[in-house]
Amino acid sequence: MTKESLSISLEGSREEPLDLRPLSDLSEQRLWRMLEVAPDAMIMADDDGTILVVNRQVEAMFGYDRCDLLGRMVEMLLPERFHVAHVANRDDFRAEPTARSMGSGLDLWAKRSDGSEFPVEVGLSPLVDDQGSAVVVSIRDITDQIKSEHQLRASEAAFRTTFNEAPVGMLTARLGSNGSCIIESVNRAFCEMLDKSSELLIGADIDDFTHPDDITGNQDAEIDSPRFTEEKRYRRSDGTYVWSLLHSSTLHSGETPLVLAHVLDISDRRASEIERERQRRWLAGLSEIRTHLLEGRPIDEALTLACRHACAIGNAQTAMIGTEDRSSRHLDRRATYSRLDQESGTARQPITSAIRSAIDSQQTVAVENNRPTVQGDPANFGSKEQFGAGPCLISPLVTGSEISGVLLLGRDLGEEPFTEAEVQIVESFAHQAATAVEFARLRIDRERLGLLEDRERIARDLHDLVIQRLFAAGMGLQSTASLVPSPATERIRSTIGEIDVAITELRSAIFSLSNPDQPKSVAAQVAEVIRAHHPRLGFEPTLSIDDAIETVPSAVIEQLLPTLNEALSNIERHANAGAVEISVEVDEAGLTLSVCDDGDGLPSHELTGNGLRNLDRRAQRLGGASKITNNRHAGATLTWRVKVARS
Repeated sequence: MTKESLSISLEGSREEPLDLRPLSDLSEQRLWRMLEVAPDAMIMADDDGTILVVNRQVEAMFGYDRCDLLGRMVEMLLPERFHVAHVANRDDFRAEPTARSMGSGLDLWAKRSDGSEFPVEVGLSPLVDDQGSAVVVSIRDITDQIKSEHQLRASEAAFRTTFNEAPVGMLTARLGSNGSCIIESVNRAFCEMLDKSSELLIGADIDDFTHPDDITGNQDAEIDSPRFTEEKRYRRSDGTYVWSLLHSSTLHSGETPLVLAHVLDISDRRASEIERERQRRWLAGLSEIRTHLLEGRPIDEALTLACRHACAIGNAQTAMIGTEDRSSRHLDRRATYSRLDQESGTARQPITSAIRSAIDSQQTVAVENNRPTVQGDPANFGSKEQFGAGPCLISPLVTGSEISGVLLLGRDLGEEPFTEAEVQIVESFAHQAATAVEFARLRIDRERLGLLEDRERIARDLHDLVIQRLFAAGMGLQSTASLVPSPATERIRSTIGEIDVAITELRSAIFSLSNPDQPKSVAAQVAEVIRAHHPRLGFEPTLSIDDAIETVPSAVIEQLLPTLNEALSNIERHANAGAVEISVEVDEAGLTLSVCDDGDGLPSHELTGNGLRNLDRRAQRLGGASKITNNRHAGATLTWRVKVARS
């Protein structure tokens, strides 16, 4: 098709830009119609840039009538600033005619008939046939696309600015099929929160610096839930942890889901919550200890309660309260508690340099790896003997200026050291608990003092009134015995003997009342031996005992009591007695035990039997001797006499 025939054929109606009537080939007619309805502006030009064919989109896009375009140079559709460059580009294309996007990667502009300019994308395709060569040009108006791209870039820039400058931490992370959560981007606030650089964070798995207790492994839930909120602890560069509140959204972008998270530092809030919980436990612990003590329950049980509550307040595993034994340089355990329900520590805890420092300074000391971390003198901490395997807290129980004991709290090996806040609240709890225990001790002492005063008053009344009256009654009976007939005299003497026994027992009771914490008096022990034989004898022996018996050395008493017991046993088995008189006298020469019964007496050949030899051996150990003689009328008398050392 020549340029002339093409120009003539284009002089058709406006609806049909090409005069298809001369065209006899139906396929050629379809070709021209396809060109006309193409969505892009289509131009065919010769090698020199002369416009040969245009479709309707060219008219609509540029505002020209096609008749004004045919036969004109294509440069008329370009801004003048591109004319020279376009001619050079056309020559290059003519040298290598291949289908391409003209000026790919360049900023291309076209000019309308009114002089306005608009951005375009241009495609070039060479056309060669038997009538010559030409170039087919497709032109697309990308004004809306450029505008959308500008808006997108502006939106992306705004997002980047918002993301980077947000006052809260932000990050994006890609969820991997293997359970990983790889960080792709972080903002400045998140870097500052963890005190880590973006280079260190990007590409890392977020679980690498998440607290072990907070690694939930709930990736499936995160994928299924488009939005989720959780609290986690992340490790800072200095090893401490920051509490964070995460608001996350899951975006299904790419092969694996993308998580966008807002990370808010809630360490202060968590610290306040923990502090409130500690205060609640502090008050509950002291209340339970005070209630326990007011109920009059044992102090050691209250100390065990203090250990349990101290563990809860200080977040420790084990606790112990001990008192110092200066002679052995150990703490004697008074109470322990373990959250694992196991025995905590040993009965005796060595006093380490850390414990010694806490006792001497009366201040709480926290130890990590055998070094104080919060309070106390950093010197002289090096002993490996310490309570528990991990961090340890040592708090003296101070009341006034005195130390009543030491509270030890222990954590497992590898756990975090005690914080300053934990040290302060445990120290306060220890002081309050020590004060409550001391008040309980004072109350017990006051009650004990009142009881002692009552005992002393009763003992004084018994001594001054009852014994004196009994003694006077006995004296009166003795004087009466010489004035009455013989049968009545025996009964009076028996009554006098009973009064003597009553006086002896009263004196023993008075001694016990005056000395409640002292061992039983010798008189009481003698009386107990006698009472033990009362049921088998069938009567109660009379006892006369010297008050000086209480001054006799214990070595003598240790022999006296079994001697009396053996003598009464012999009477039970052999004497067939109806009465026994016992006297214990102490003088300058020694102690004399006399046991006289009114029984059958002993045959002469038994006066030196085996049983009597035992009594004699006991006396000989103390430099004394014993003998038994038959009475004139009935029965026998044992005389057991030993020496008593005097200071």
